[in-house]
Amino acid sequence: MKKAETLRTEFDKEVAVVIFDRPASFNAMNSEFFEEFLSVLRELRHSNDTRCVLFTGEGKAFSAGGDVGFMSRFENPEKEFQMLADQLNSIMLELYNFPVPTVAAINGPAVGAGLSVALACDYRIMSDDAFLMFGYSGIGLTPDGGLSWILPRIVGSGRFMQVVVDNPKISAEKALEWGMVQVVVPGHRLKETGLEKAGTMAKLPVQAVVNARRLMIEGWSRSIAEQLDRERWAIARAAAGEGKEGIRAFVEKREPDYRKRDK
Repeated sequence: MKKAETLRTEFDKEVAVVIFDRPASFNAMNSEFFEEFLSVLRELRHSNDTRCVLFTGEGKAFSAGGDVGFMSRFENPEKEFQMLADQLNSIMLELYNFPVPTVAAINGPAVGAGLSVALACDYRIMSDDAFLMFGYSGIGLTPDGGLSWILPRIVGSGRFMQVVVDNPKISAEKALEWGMVQVVVPGHRLKETGLEKAGTMAKLPVQAVVNARRLMIEGWSRSIAEQLDRERWAIARAAAGEGKEGIRAFVEKREPDYRKRDK
């Protein structure tokens, strides 16, 4: 894998750990970051050895979102913001369609686009001293990275507009209460817990998990009849794939091994 300057990738057995690595700027995202992030995701997509991806930040932040200093130098903001948003959109589509489960280990502030990335992950673990923040309205901007799509679905439209208007720092306790994260742990246990969860998810039938995510997302725009039909198709495909091992293991009273390929 080509060495990136703004993030790095480490491997722990079947888990790829992607670490945002611009600690001096609280892992703020600029064009170079987006380019390298997308490249890493595309490489991991084709990795046969990776069954889960864990995202976290180096230093004190998960990500402060868009690099405001970088954006302040734009000479044609309308054009350049569209180009930057195009890069972010490619990343978000990659995350929402990623072929293995994803985990966010939120080690510090996750703001703006950093929040978008965290919420796109299948499972979110948060340090008890971290916080989440909308961020955009604080500098006169509107959300990007799909935040206006995912956040209302998690917290509801009323809380979404509360976040837009008040732009609060959402504590770990509040994030857990609102369903923005699934687990909160002490900061010193975040890495251990994140790797533990990612390792557990790597042992799951990853295609079943990914297809459940796809059913959920696509179901938001389908009728119930369409969704029922899609579920029928999906469960039949699963039964012919990973489900064979899962059902066989249940009958044989043993732990399933979804890494095995049927011969």
